[in-house]
Amino acid sequence: MSNASLNDPTELELMAGYVLGDLNEAEADQLKSVLGRDERAAEILHELEMATAAVQLATMGLDDDPMPEVVADRIRTEGRRIIETRSAERQRPEATVSVAAKGVSPREWVAWFCAAAAVLLAITLWQRDPGAADRNVREARAAMLRQSASLLRVDWTPGKTPFDQPVIGDVVWDSESQTGFMRFENMPINDPTAEQYQLWIIDPQRDDEPIDGGVFDVTKSGEVIVEIDAKLNVISPAAFAITIEKPGGVVVSTQERLPLLAAVN
Repeated sequence: MSNASLNDPTELELMAGYVLGDLNEAEADQLKSVLGRDERAAEILHELEMATAAVQLATMGLDDDPMPEVVADRIRTEGRRIIETRSAERQRPEATVSVAAKGVSPREWVAWFCAAAAVLLAITLWQRDPGAADRNVREARAAMLRQSASLLRVDWTPGKTPFDQPVIGDVVWDSESQTGFMRFENMPINDPTAEQYQLWIIDPQRDDEPIDGGVFDVTKSGEVIVEIDAKLNVISPAAFAITIEKPGGVVVSTQERLPLLAAVN
């Protein structure tokens, strides 16, 4: 496997399949051939095996539950960034091979592959049992309700552009740990390709502008719990608001569509 072959998605898929344990006999033979002609391939595979073992150790005793939705979103974003970067590089093959030959060490290639593998493994674990992520968030919220002495809990009320059908639920927030959760019942399911929900935290002690609390989707009916992803430190929240925005959210909201509000008394 030469420097150029490091761009070969087939060989990367073989390595990923090996660490995930789902290669068939023909694929296993193909991977053996790759390993036999390049020592760096064996080094990369070893690093991937170590990364897999670390993931398995980290999740032991947790019923194989993957990461909360907020973390999954970050991983998806990083995965898209890696794919876009590599796609751009493939449009400049000569430059890519030249840089690899002169300026990139085998260890740096290993580091890149491990980063890509970490994204692959994390997304794979999450996709195998999406319900486990929901259980994870529910358990974290329940633990917060039991243990946090500085907990703030506020009910959702209709905003200036309420939903057609009533939505109930609450926000729990702990300023000490800077963590919190939103709970909704009967929240309308959104199409993430058209629009997404976005949380805003109003904190006059922090800033005149609301703090971005994260973009999220509702993918099922009934009760939904979402972890808050505040982009700035929250000092003393006065209210929490949900707006409907374009995919990916916005930096500053016009608040034209604000269906839910939770004001702190």
